[in-house]
Amino acid sequence: MNKWFINNLAVLKFSVKRTVESRGDAAFSLVEALLAMTILGIAVTSILTTFSASILTGKLSEDYSIAAMLIGELHGNVRTNQFSPYETNEGEFTTQAGFKWTVSYLYTDITDLYQVEMKVMWKRGSREHELKHTTYHYCSMDAGESSGSSSSSGR
Repeated sequence: MNKWFINNLAVLKFSVKRTVESRGDAAFSLVEALLAMTILGIAVTSILTTFSASILTGKLSEDYSIAAMLIGELHGNVRTNQFSPYETNEGEFTTQAGFKWTVSYLYTDITDLYQVEMKVMWKRGSREHELKHTTYHYCSMDAGESSGSSSSSGR
């Protein structure tokens, strides 16, 4: 009986070994294919999300560069007294569609010295953005003279 058990055990080992070896030639199972497709789908989705986010960030960076250039243009207009400290100064840029601006003068403790706040606003998608720059400007409205902004006064 012991010999019979050993013979049957050898047959059993052979049949299990043969099944495992023959499995190597078989195709993927349905579970393996679904798992591979799920992993691939997650990887592609994360790559596309990163790519689209980088495109939006690049466009927003371009908008901020344009706004910085437009702030420089406004700063030149402030230095040449093209805006009045006594009026509301706002409008839209003709060179860049969708960009608006405001220039506000605030009084300081020193006579004829104003704190000037320049803002450029625009809309990207559903969000509104703004770039703000603050400087000081001396202008004597009585004498009609101006010494320019504090950044060019040589303090």
